[in-house]
Amino acid sequence: MTLEPYQPSELDDLALRLLDSATTARQMAERSREEGLDGFQINDKKAMEWLGRFEIWLRRASDELEVCIHKNRGANLARLLIAEDERKERQQKKRSKKE
Repeated sequence: MTLEPYQPSELDDLALRLLDSATTARQMAERSREEGLDGFQINDKKAMEWLGRFEIWLRRASDELEVCIHKNRGANLARLLIAEDERKERQQKKRSKKE
């Protein structure tokens, strides 16, 4: 499996595509109600399999996002701590020069 870098805008596009599909399904449900249909036959096996795999993918992607967030926060904290240590070192050197 190849990991692909995703930008937030790409996730937005994906979500919008899913919402468009959900809207179509809701419109179909509403139309069948309006026409008084008790139901109609469709083959949903492949769609249900796809949705199941997609839900698994979403959970994994969400876990990957959390890992990236924690790594990023750790790196940011490390940079802040290093900068603070360097600032304290400079202050200490200035004090020792004055003495």
